[in-house]
Amino acid sequence: MQVLLMNVPYEVSFRAVPTSVREARETVATAASQLGAGRGVVDDVKLCVSEAATNIVRHAYREDRGELRIRVESRGDELTVIVRDEGVGLEVFQREGELGHGLRIMERLAKRFAITSLPNAGTEVLMVFPLPTRVR
Repeated sequence: MQVLLMNVPYEVSFRAVPTSVREARETVATAASQLGAGRGVVDDVKLCVSEAATNIVRHAYREDRGELRIRVESRGDELTVIVRDEGVGLEVFQREGELGHGLRIMERLAKRFAITSLPNAGTEVLMVFPLPTRVR
């Protein structure tokens, strides 16, 4: 899969189904690489996007499948990845169980991490990763 970044920020959406997790992960990894992320950061981005996308597929939508949306942008020496849905939201923020394990991974690998959620309005996961300083 080849992603050519014509516009930054780069935005993409996928159906919130299991087969979309891999496609989302690979698409964002390609975008991160094109924006200057090194192999280690690309690997971290892939794992974090996979965790966030899997949470959306498993938990965000009840019977109707919705979308998972991803935004990737770079500013200076930071790569920002936002993964969001418009699903049921997190009723209680948990750091234990299936959802909590993935969030702990994202929190550990990202330079900065934030999660926001509103009932019946969706959840947004923001992750910031380091990029090498560009020579001007």
